[in-house]
Amino acid sequence: MSDDPFEFPMAPYEDTIEGIEEAKRAFSTMERVEPKPELDDVPIDESPRATPQVHEFDRIVESVFNIDYAGNWERILAALKQGEDSRKSISPRKQLQVIDERCREAHKFFVNMKLALHERRCEIEKVQAAMRLEAQHALQSEKDAGTRTKTITDADVKAKMIDAHPDEIHSQEISLKKLELAVEHFEAMVKFMSQRSRSLQVEVARGVSSGADD
Repeated sequence: MSDDPFEFPMAPYEDTIEGIEEAKRAFSTMERVEPKPELDDVPIDESPRATPQVHEFDRIVESVFNIDYAGNWERILAALKQGEDSRKSISPRKQLQVIDERCREAHKFFVNMKLALHERRCEIEKVQAAMRLEAQHALQSEKDAGTRTKTITDADVKAKMIDAHPDEIHSQEISLKKLELAVEHFEAMVKFMSQRSRSLQVEVARGVSSGADD
């Protein structure tokens, strides 16, 4: 037996007149398959739902960042205070409705705070890039003049920047750190509100099962 894995265990094919005629008859009875249209021939659905306009999606994105900071903040604090001071006078179901609404507002507020933090970092980087270039030129001038012999490092550049702009850099770094800590604080508040919501969901479920929920 041959070692060829593609060799079938049957008699070799004989190209005879009878075989050719039989093949022609078999081919003529086969169902013809229409060729599939090329990609360019496929009709394009130009309805508005098929291809949403980019500006519509942009409008949805921008709606996330259209926020009343002061109003949102006051409502979130009020919801937290309500949970602490008015727990006995308000039913768990009503508390849950309020806290869920405020959870959505809090998350939106948190996203906007993260965006504000990113914008602040970009602004500071833009200003400090010019300061950094100025410091590098100053250090290179010292080296060219022979007053400096060692290699210029990032720490040297930073020190030169602080030496030239001490108050501005200090103000930038303090304002950035405050915003970073505010974002961390609000993230903790969002988590706390989510935990409150889950606790109220359990209370409401227990009240419904016992028939005590109003």
